[in-house]
Formats: sequence, structure tokens, C-alpha cells
Amino acid sequence: MALIQQNSVHSKAYFYSLTTAELHKVFSLSQLTQSIENLLRPQFSKRYWIKAEMNRLNFHARTGGCYPELVEKREDQVIAQVKAVLWKRNYDRINDLFLQILKEPLKDGSELLLEVSIHYDAVRGLNLFVHDISIEFAIGQLEKQRSANLLRLQNEDLIDKNKRLSFPIIPKCIAVISDQTSDGFLDFIQVLKESRWKDSFYIHLFPSVLQGNGAIHSIPTQLKRIEAVSAHFDLVAIIRGGGSDLDMSCFNSYEISAAIAHCKLPVLTGIGHSTNLTLSEQVAHKNGITPTALGTSIVEHIDQIWEPIVTAKNTLLKRSLPIIKNRNEKIEQSQKWLHLKGKSTISSFQHQLEELALELGNSMRFRNRVEIEKLNHFNQIIRIANRNPKEHIESQKWIIQRLSHAITRYKNREDKQLENWGSELSDTSNILLLSKRNTISETQQLFAKTTLYFLEKETIANQRDARIIRIADPKNVLERGFTISRINGKVVSSKKDLKQGELLETEWKEGLFLARIETNNDNKNEL
Repeated sequence: MALIQQNSVHSKAYFYSLTTAELHKVFSLSQLTQSIENLLRPQFSKRYWIKAEMNRLNFHARTGGCYPELVEKREDQVIAQVKAVLWKRNYDRINDLFLQILKEPLKDGSELLLEVSIHYDAVRGLNLFVHDISIEFAIGQLEKQRSANLLRLQNEDLIDKNKRLSFPIIPKCIAVISDQTSDGFLDFIQVLKESRWKDSFYIHLFPSVLQGNGAIHSIPTQLKRIEAVSAHFDLVAIIRGGGSDLDMSCFNSYEISAAIAHCKLPVLTGIGHSTNLTLSEQVAHKNGITPTALGTSIVEHIDQIWEPIVTAKNTLLKRSLPIIKNRNEKIEQSQKWLHLKGKSTISSFQHQLEELALELGNSMRFRNRVEIEKLNHFNQIIRIANRNPKEHIESQKWIIQRLSHAITRYKNREDKQLENWGSELSDTSNILLLSKRNTISETQQLFAKTTLYFLEKETIANQRDARIIRIADPKNVLERGFTISRINGKVVSSKKDLKQGELLETEWKEGLFLARIETNNDNKNEL
């Protein structure tokens, strides 16, 4: 192979040129794949046990076989991947075994121990033929992981952390983590609805995946959401309708168990799995064997709290009735006594008021008499002073001053009285005027409404009469196919009006028609 250089104005180009001897060493793709197949063929008959995760099962319904994708991961990164083939006869046998022991079929996302053989095809590439899958390995993997998670929870003191929370006295607001279509969730809700406390419960569903790797992420996420609004709930219930050991493996995960242990609210579990207690059930505050049993335990807890209250209520009611009856009798007696005492007191006050009024009247008459005597005395002094003006000049001045003061006091008193009367008269006039204005306004509104009502009534009546007149209009009658017959301009309303030889005028909607009457008898009318 020779290196050739080509120069140009702007750049230099290099390319390789193969010699004739080297051209004889170039292989076709089929030759290369055949060489790989020949190299691997001795390995086709050998079988190997490998540990891998079945990323996808890829079941083929038409043939009944599967074409799984096997992967190996390290820290969630795929480091190896190969396609496999699981023929129908092997798939049926292995799947039936999984259903019988684990109560679950083969599915995506399972870590398995598989017996495989290598196969290479020039078109399909490298494949692994799956001959068997170890059921013991699947069970052992679950138990091994469960033991490791349990030891970690114990070391972190999380087994009893949620149990140390105080259980609500009467749990009414429940946050449920479940699937809305789950039978377990429906059973749990049904138990609460059929109890006598059905109107007291408030249930809010936080939907979640309940199995597989999805549950390991979904359930802790929903617990965090509930903690953000924990003030609105009394407890948390995780509900699932049962399943196989492999179904329940997610509830043995450290993530879900730790999230339950750290939750600020008491967490109850009812996942319908009674064979083995999962780690999530162990760390939960309380556990129900089934969702129905969990709902029943909540109702029974409220019953146990409420029964003493009901008993105390009945006892209190029984003991308080005689006391209330006695108090009512005393109240009635006190009412009667107050009534009589009030009448007596009112009568006494009324008598005192009458005496005060009489005394006030006498006092006023006495004061008037005294004032009259003073005025007479002043008049007498004035008359004396007039007779002796020079001797009684000082006395006259004093009398005038006294009279002036008396007149001023009387005038002030009268002015004040007149002012009070004027104010009272003004207030009374304003009240009466306002009342009259309100009465006039209400009367005007009533008159307007009545007038409007009668106008509407008369309008409706006029419209009805107009409609009747239009219906009865001869033109409209003619439009409906009828005719009007006249003799000498007079409408014919009876057979007696028809006389032989007269000209009969008949009006149609198209116009007029004239005919002469030839005969008029009972059997036949001829025109």
C-alpha cells in the first residue's frame, strides 16, 4: 500500500492506494460472518449458567415463543446486552413453574439465573438460546435482599420509629396510597362507608404504582407529598389487594421501608399478603392482614373510643333529667313570684307617682299664689311710691330692679320653654313629613305597578281579540277554502233565502262566481 500526496492551491490531500497483492486479501461480509460462525460452532453444543436481568420478555403471541433482551447493569448503567431466544416448549414449562411456585409469570425487569447456549447466525447475529431458568435463584435473590435491608433498618433504628408516634384518638382524615382500580382499595373504602361513622371519614387518594421497581420510586414520592400537607390528615394507609412473593418484593425494599419509618404521620399497611410479613409491614405503625381487616380495625378503634363516651352521655342524661325537671319547677315558681311581685311593685310606684303628681300640683298652685301676692305687694309699694315720690325714690329704684330681674327670669324661662316646644314640634313635623313622603312613595310605586299590570292585562286581551278578529276575517275564511254566497249583497245564511230566478253571487279566494237559481226544493238544488 503506497501513500500518495496530492497538492492543490488551498490544501494537501492524502489517500492510500492498494497494491495488487493486497487486493487479493479483501474479504466479503459473508466470508467474515462464516468465519465467525466456524470459530463459535464448537461452543454451540455447550451450555452455560449466566446471571442477567431480563430487560424485556418480548413474548410473540403468534409463535408462543419469546425473544428476551438480557442486560447486565452496574450502578444503573448497562455494561453488557445480548438478545436471547426462548422457544415455546421451554417458555411454557418455565412459566408454569413460576406461576405454580411464585404465583407470578415471567415478566420484564427480573434478575434471573439462566441456562443458555451460544448461537450465531450470519443474518440474525449472536443469540443466546435459553434452556432453563433457576426458580431457586429467583427466590434466593428476594430473601437475600430482604435480609440485607432488614439489617440496615435495624442498624439505623428505623424498625420502631413510626410505631413511637401517637395514634390519633379518632382518625377521620386518611391519606390512602393505592391504585384507584385496586380491589383492595375498593374493599377498604367499602368497609368505612358501611360503618356508622361513614359521614365522618374524609379519604383522599394518592395514586401510586404498587409493584415492581415503579413502586420503589412511586410510594416514597407520595409519602413526601402527604408530609407536605400532613396538617390535614390523621394517618396514612398503604393499600394493596395481595399478590405473590415476587409481587410483594418491592415492599421489602429499603427505600419504601425507610420512607414509612421516617413519615411524620402513623402509617398503616393493608397489602393483603398473609404468608410472610414484609419489611414495610414490620416498620409500619399498624398492619392489617387484608385491606378489609385494616378498615375494620379503624372502625373498631373508633367504636372502642366512642362507647365509653356514649355510656357517659346516657348516664349523664339519665341523672340530669330529674335535676332539670326540678330546676324547671323552681324557675316556674320564680316566674310566678316575679309576676306577682312586679305587679305589686308597679302598683306601689304608680300610687307614689300619683301622690307626687298631686303634691307637685299643690306646690305649683302655692307658688303661683305666692307670686301673685308678691306682685300685689309690689303694686301696693308702687302706688305708695307714686303718692310720695320724693320720700321713696330709693325704694322705687329697688322695686324697679326687682321687677326687671323677675321679668328677665320669667322671659328666659318662657323663651327656653318655647325653644324646647319648637324643637319638639320640628322633630315631630320632620317625622310626620318623612312618614308621609314614604307613604306617598309607596303609594306611587304601588300605583305604577298596578297601572303596569292592568296595561299588560289589557294589551294581552287586545292581542287576543285582534287574533280572533283576524281569524274571523272573511278573507282568511276564503283562504281556508270556504266561500261566501250573497243575493243582492246580502249573505245567504239559510236555504229559505234562495228564490227561483234570483242571481246568486258566490265569492271564492280567486274571485267572484255568478249563477242564477233555477229550482229550490228539498231533494235537489240545481244552478
